Amino acid sequence: MADRSPHTGSIRDPGVLIQIHIPRCAGTSVGNWLRAAAQQGLLSGFRAVYPDFVLEQEADFLAAGFADLRLTAATTHNILRFPTLICGRVAHYFTLLREPFAHVLSIARYMQEQRSTFMLPANLGNETQDILVWLLGRPLNAPFRENTQTNHLALATWCEATSGRCAAKDYGTWSAADQRAYQSERLDVAKSVLRSFLCVGVVERLHDSLELLRQRSAAVGIDLLPAEGVGHVNTTLGTDNLAWTGPANEVGRRLHESIAVDIELYAFAREMLQTSTSAAAARDGSDPRRAQR
Repeated sequence: MADRSPHTGSIRDPGVLIQIHIPRCAGTSVGNWLRAAAQQGLLSGFRAVYPDFVLEQEADFLAAGFADLRLTAATTHNILRFPTLICGRVAHYFTLLREPFAHVLSIARYMQEQRSTFMLPANLGNETQDILVWLLGRPLNAPFRENTQTNHLALATWCEATSGRCAAKDYGTWSAADQRAYQSERLDVAKSVLRSFLCVGVVERLHDSLELLRQRSAAVGIDLLPAEGVGHVNTTLGTDNLAWTGPANEVGRRLHESIAVDIELYAFAREMLQTSTSAAAARDGSDPRRAQR
């Protein structure tokens, strides 16, 4: 939170904490937690930033309010490249990844609930399997088509290195050579992005992840609430038979292939979290078994 120095009158700015909200990864729950910190006066300002466009140019960030020193935390889907400075302010990024199979099922069930939003064909059945068969037949650049979490973190960053040859929105129409190059390199790109973030967590260890974020945010001058009160909201529940998801089933095999890179990235994120929580436990003398959950 920004404060005024009694000696110089200048504003000390700790930067802005930005949740990179990968869809269906507990982002609404975390956003509510950040909003509560602002309502209780820990943060001088919080904003959910979800425009109809990707935040890329300085003008985009200015329009979204990032130059305002009162804005201490934000959540958004819309930052796909991760500049270290935004409007001259240090950007502290964090994100949560989700177990990929649970993630893709959540996506399918959300589509079931929001058929018109995702423009599902009228004659498409409403079972999870129906939705996923349709989704797996979509172009590569269609939302949630494959390896959603990895692409959210890596696609635009990888494209930036092509000097305009490849645009993220055109992923499905790139040359075969460019698609192969990206697909062979995206895991490493996504890992590099995660290493650059202030904090990385996983949905399945939400409280541990947010307590780690709370510690690291405090170290840069941004105070957050304890994580114990965070609950899951905006969840999707399904009761349909999932026997078809096994690798012996054709749809199940295609489904697992479509999240293969996300599975590797999720394992990396879990390892990052485990290493960080174990180190934190060793520093503060807490029970190291807690970090093993």
